[in-house]
Amino acid sequence: MDDIRFVLWAFMIGVSVAALYVFFVRKKLGGFVRKLLQNNAFTPESALSMEELGEKPSFFLRRSLRNGSDFSRTVLCENDRYYIPEECVQKAESKYKANTGGVVILLVAIALFAIVTLVCVYVFPALAQSIVGLFSSES
Repeated sequence: MDDIRFVLWAFMIGVSVAALYVFFVRKKLGGFVRKLLQNNAFTPESALSMEELGEKPSFFLRRSLRNGSDFSRTVLCENDRYYIPEECVQKAESKYKANTGGVVILLVAIALFAIVTLVCVYVFPALAQSIVGLFSSES
């Protein structure tokens, strides 16, 4: 029974971390993409620097822009200036769209998932034992 509890808690933590990651990607990287799209940075000639976009070169943004990452295949860099090629605009719009729902919704979703996990870990086993006890022949 302890193995099942461990798996449920590990699953809950994994889903929560994934939700945080998706939220952060859509918020931080999505904001960067939306600024490039709003400024029509679609060619090397129209590319903009981070300063022109009002972005600070954070660790996460720099790491996401490193060669070989999925983000660096969508947002190209030339001479420290960034742009989204015309053929990647559709992908950028759909993948980095802004409908994250906000921090409150993220926290509520994680809290609800934690409650469901608690119910699965503590209530269902007790309920199952009670039901088995009703039908057992032991006195």
